[in-house]
Amino acid sequence: MMKHYRQQNIHFFIALICLSVLSIISSVAKAEGNCSPGYYPVGGQGVQGCAPIPNYGGGGGYAQPSYRSPTTEGYVAAGTNGVIGVATAKIFRGKLEEKALQDCEKKGGTGCQIWFTYDDNHCATVGQAEGTNRLYRARTTAGEVKDVIPVLVPGSRKALGRKKVVDACRADGFPESQCKIIYQDCRRLNLP
Repeated sequence: MMKHYRQQNIHFFIALICLSVLSIISSVAKAEGNCSPGYYPVGGQGVQGCAPIPNYGGGGGYAQPSYRSPTTEGYVAAGTNGVIGVATAKIFRGKLEEKALQDCEKKGGTGCQIWFTYDDNHCATVGQAEGTNRLYRARTTAGEVKDVIPVLVPGSRKALGRKKVVDACRADGFPESQCKIIYQDCRRLNLP
């Protein structure tokens, strides 16, 4: 009889521990609301946001990886023979680098390497001195345009990018007619 009583107590104790663990897990999940793991909801009165939970993930001595959501980014790879490859998308960094390098090689580029990158806030422009392997680049932002052009007009980031590339090409002694824009991409189309 005593043995049966002990088994019941052990089963009851195990069930109690399981319920406690489940209760703790559900309260943590509820505390995080619609936020990513490691974040809790902040704000009120219709204003919502997420803030990091202090010391989330324990202090095992390892740096916690920071989550970075994909943004629209662009990577430009350039070959030593003046060929460029481009990759743009809402995708994580490593894949874009690989795609830009593959694009450069597919187009006949030799010795392709990542030449420069740009993101949502930039306008990327690539130019080439026609008939040469010489490449030029510019990365412009709306803030930069405001410093040059007091009133932002549609296309002003593109225009500033073209101007920078052509000016660099001309500074190397090439006539303006030989300085060609071979690639241009402006992110966030709602900005000029």
